[in-house]
Amino acid sequence: MEALTIVLEILKFTIPGLVVFAAVYYVLKRVFANQIDLEQIKYNKERKKEGVAIKLQAYERLALFCQRISVPNMIGRLSMNTMTNADLEQSLLISVQKEYEHNMVQQIYVSEGLWRVIEAAKNQIIEIIVSSAATVNPSGNADGLEKKIYEVYKELQLGPAQRAITAIRKETELIL
Repeated sequence: MEALTIVLEILKFTIPGLVVFAAVYYVLKRVFANQIDLEQIKYNKERKKEGVAIKLQAYERLALFCQRISVPNMIGRLSMNTMTNADLEQSLLISVQKEYEHNMVQQIYVSEGLWRVIEAAKNQIIEIIVSSAATVNPSGNADGLEKKIYEVYKELQLGPAQRAITAIRKETELIL
């Protein structure tokens, strides 16, 4: 009987201790799980904020790209009095290609649709340069090509680069 009393005395302290231990374990497990969840939310929020900043930088670079390949801007930057029409055509085409290559990586940060608009603008600008150059004497003064390009631009309601910039603005509004 004495042994039974000793066992009952041990159980009297052990069972409540185990119940308390189980309750504390469960509560602490929930607290730590909640802390991990909060840290994960903070991390994701910070990552998303950084992602938006990177995307905005990509949009800025693509807008600058469009400004730089806008034919009137390129003519102002590249045209010299001593150039022939062929020289100006080559300078314009090389400039467009270099700018494009410099900004190609930005496509990973923007939508596929926007990137197609950017490429279409680039291709249309190249087409304007090439088709305008085909109508003037290659060895003539670059003024002839400049005038022809400006004539083509006057016929357009909105230049290809401006259309692309409008698309960039619309997509930027979606993330802000």
